[in-house]
Amino acid sequence: MMCVCACARHRLSREHSSKHLLVMMDDDVTTYDVTASPCDVTPATEPPPHAEFYELSRLVTGLVIYPIICVVGLAGNSLALVVFSRPSMVTSYNVLLAVMAVNDLVKLLNDLLYFVHVILLVTDPPAANRLFVHAYPASHYIFNQVDRRSSF
Repeated sequence: MMCVCACARHRLSREHSSKHLLVMMDDDVTTYDVTASPCDVTPATEPPPHAEFYELSRLVTGLVIYPIICVVGLAGNSLALVVFSRPSMVTSYNVLLAVMAVNDLVKLLNDLLYFVHVILLVTDPPAANRLFVHAYPASHYIFNQVDRRSSF
């Protein structure tokens, strides 16, 4: 049984397995040389069979479904905050609902960032990658902090 790796010359053995990572998916066996740098690994010559479906579903969810849900959710939660902030509406239950509306607003703003990311993937892929590397961790950190604080 020959392995598929950067060198494609080794046979599977104990010595070989210590230097390579074996990945088995379905009936396909693929190994990756964990001692080689990422530049040494040659890219695949053809895209995987699910790549077209993945791209289409990312475009549909990112450019159609997410914006619709986010706009409706932002409008609804903003109106809920306006209603719950009235002096006659201040009860413990309404304060809880107002905090949940703020949490939803932060989550929806975080989801809008995915919409911007998908637009940038289509128009400017290097900018999309920079956004994904720099803005996503910060936005998820903020969301997790708001979510954690609102659960009390």
